[in-house]
Amino acid sequence: MADLIDKGETASTCLNLYREMQAAERDERAAERDMRKAEMDNSYRLRELELREKELATGGKSSFKTSESIKTKLPKFSEGQDPDVFLKAFEKLVTLHKIQKSEWPLRLIPLLCGKALEAYSRLSDEDSRLYDKIKTAILVRYELTSEAYRAKFRNSAQFAGESFKEFSVRIEGF
Repeated sequence: MADLIDKGETASTCLNLYREMQAAERDERAAERDMRKAEMDNSYRLRELELREKELATGGKSSFKTSESIKTKLPKFSEGQDPDVFLKAFEKLVTLHKIQKSEWPLRLIPLLCGKALEAYSRLSDEDSRLYDKIKTAILVRYELTSEAYRAKFRNSAQFAGESFKEFSVRIEGF
């Protein structure tokens, strides 16, 4: 402004020029605000679409509701319990709730304790994300190898009060 006054411009001309510059800056800030708002709206809509898509993929059920309902049904593993029986029950339950296999480790880990938790903690980061690797590590830690299953099968007998069908299902798991 001082340059314009030195060049002989009138004060009213300088004042008009100053007002025009302020208006241009104000318009620029408003345009930036509008652009940020549009980006936020687009981001919000995209997130909304992703959530709808995920909901449709899970059969219209919210994953939060599924998560809450399954928490009440999953029993914790206790140290004296047969890990094979526990893992089979776990697999049946998560399959029943249509939980993707990639999420199984997230559901299983909080239920573990003792040797099972030790077996999990000794896995590599990569293996600790794979349910089959976790299951194998737990079974090996409890020494439930193929030879142990063979011995279980050979030495198995029907329990008192156990039907033939229940017995066959039990030994079929060996």
